[in-house]
Amino acid sequence: MIRLKSIPYHLSDYALHIVFFAMVGDYLLTFWGIHTLGYIEEFNPLMVWFMQLPLSLGLALRALYAGFLLLIIHWGLHKLSHQPFYHKLPVALLVIQTLPYAMHIIWLYKYFTA
Repeated sequence: MIRLKSIPYHLSDYALHIVFFAMVGDYLLTFWGIHTLGYIEEFNPLMVWFMQLPLSLGLALRALYAGFLLLIIHWGLHKLSHQPFYHKLPVALLVIQTLPYAMHIIWLYKYFTA
């Protein structure tokens, strides 16, 4: 069982910035894998819609989506700072965001070694 630890309050902003760039990077890698390489497919219905848009528009909307989501979490961190579970949220988001990157590593490896 994975036990998430709280991170110090002042580091939570850095963790949220990393999550933001990870979400945008995930979009770019997925877009590249679908449109440029034609090697992967997207199964998340929201992301399928993003993938049907031109890159610049999809990227802007993905950044807005990620930014809005993380802004709400940032606001919650400041308002609910007395709740110990809330300081585990940035760590949980970082852990969750590693899953798409693990899939990207797998398909990139398969693509370049085929």
